[in-house]
Amino acid sequence: MRGKGLVAMALLAVALAGAGCGGDDETAGGGESLTKAEWIERADAICADAQERIQGLGDPGADLSKLADLTSDAKQILEDEVAAIRDLGAPEGDEDEVEAMLGQVEKGAGASDALIDAATAGDIEKLQEITAGDSEFSKASAEADRLASEYGLKECGSGA
Repeated sequence: MRGKGLVAMALLAVALAGAGCGGDDETAGGGESLTKAEWIERADAICADAQERIQGLGDPGADLSKLADLTSDAKQILEDEVAAIRDLGAPEGDEDEVEAMLGQVEKGAGASDALIDAATAGDIEKLQEITAGDSEFSKASAEADRLASEYGLKECGSGA
């Protein structure tokens, strides 16, 4: 069924928007900056938890109303994920790289509202446009994944 495939694609797109997570230049707990290895370990744990929570939301099937609700829930999980990683602070000297990842996550996640609106309105054509491979949303998600993987993250940036 065409609608069900689109629903799965939309949820996957929202989940991918959070895959390349990052932070700012604050330090964890106000102390010394984490090393890159420590930061990666903690950020990956946060991403793994967020992905598990998103996967636990279930499958809305072809129900666009449920898709809107699940997308809203997934967006909140991603916002929590980014906030938790931001609280880690970037490793000293890596602030720009980490901020680039975060910027792409936020850019991709920004499309969640449009996805929620399209699902609520039952606008299949708009959903297809938002989740298309060449959309700004998809490009930002792919760039976030790329940056996270290049930085050394395993869970963040895995697209899982």
